[in-house]
Amino acid sequence: MDKHKTFRLLDHRMQSVSTLNWALGVRTQWKAAPSISVHVDGKLMLEGNLNAITNPMLDVGLVHCRALLEFLGLCDKAGSLSQIDRRQKSDVGIEDFSNAKGPLSKVTPEIAVSRCGGDQAKAEAALLKVFHLANKGLAHNTNGLIDDPADFDLIETASRSIPSLMVSYFYTPLGLPRPDPRITTHRR
Repeated sequence: MDKHKTFRLLDHRMQSVSTLNWALGVRTQWKAAPSISVHVDGKLMLEGNLNAITNPMLDVGLVHCRALLEFLGLCDKAGSLSQIDRRQKSDVGIEDFSNAKGPLSKVTPEIAVSRCGGDQAKAEAALLKVFHLANKGLAHNTNGLIDDPADFDLIETASRSIPSLMVSYFYTPLGLPRPDPRITTHRR
């Protein structure tokens, strides 16, 4: 395993989760997506509505959320947040990294839920929503991807909690700096 490539990939995934969180915050400000125009270096590159940029950010961010949950050792087993029993030979997980105390441990479902804060059932539902949306919602044509406005709250909870889990159980134990989660925006 090339740890430097893995660190770069994990940093990229963390940035994608921050982008998802930003896009969710921006998109939920309007019931119907407003018109936008995107300029790059002063040149108009895109005209349409806000969904043209937020939808891909949300989709990709959900896939990266799922990948980070799996990296931490979590999965969905029959609708319950569970710990991965066995990984594929080519998979890289948190337990493949060590510090002076030894290999890092997979995060338990109980710890993951407790780190989300608030109601435990809502916290588990938030993490499970990531698996549901990334597995079924994005990989298949399906109706009712997000049926309930409360789903947006669950996604927002997950997109805040997953980076916190990564920092607490991966970056900090290894003495690594947290990836920069900032997205620079300009508001008028």
